[in-house]
Amino acid sequence: MKSMTTLKCLSAAMALAWAAPTPSEAALVLVNGLVYDTDRNITFLQNSNLAATQTFGVLGISGSGYMDWNTANQYIAAMNAANYMGFNTWRLPHSSDNPGYNNNSVLDEMSHLYYMELGGTAAGGLGTTGPFLNLPTDVWSDHTASWNSGTAFFFSFGATITAGYQTAAWKHLGSYAVWPVLDGDATPEPARMAMLALGLSGLGLRRRRGGTSR
Repeated sequence: MKSMTTLKCLSAAMALAWAAPTPSEAALVLVNGLVYDTDRNITFLQNSNLAATQTFGVLGISGSGYMDWNTANQYIAAMNAANYMGFNTWRLPHSSDNPGYNNNSVLDEMSHLYYMELGGTAAGGLGTTGPFLNLPTDVWSDHTASWNSGTAFFFSFGATITAGYQTAAWKHLGSYAVWPVLDGDATPEPARMAMLALGLSGLGLRRRRGGTSR
């Protein structure tokens, strides 16, 4: 009976946790549709392509959720006006002014997520999508390229040779997605602490079982 109770508790913990994380993925904390990146101190939407299903009345968004850069900024403004999920400080992810693979400056939020937390490789695709849903191929950043004000940076999460690459594209091109983020930890603290406690309990149980002979 005791073992069955323990099993049920562990099952509940696993139902709340998105997966057994690797050390890098452990930097991502999922609570109520928000994913806190403890490395960068920002919060991503779990649904990384919200615009495909919710436009907030913004025109110029394709059925797949893709849009040009100006529309992307209008979309963020509409999210904030709607106080989406109780927040009015949504923004586009930051990017540095450096094109290429393996960018990991403090500004390269999507590149850091791709390489350091989701196990992505240059031109090789992602190791995992982690807790995220509906991950798009190419995502706009908030950064206008220093060499051409008509272009803005995007990051590629795709599975082709461009995977893990960031560069600038013409702002009028409508083939990029929007992945809204918030500064800081926006996940509800009580729920987050419960998640962490369940995760630690499950880890301790696995270690005890691993040290017990059968």
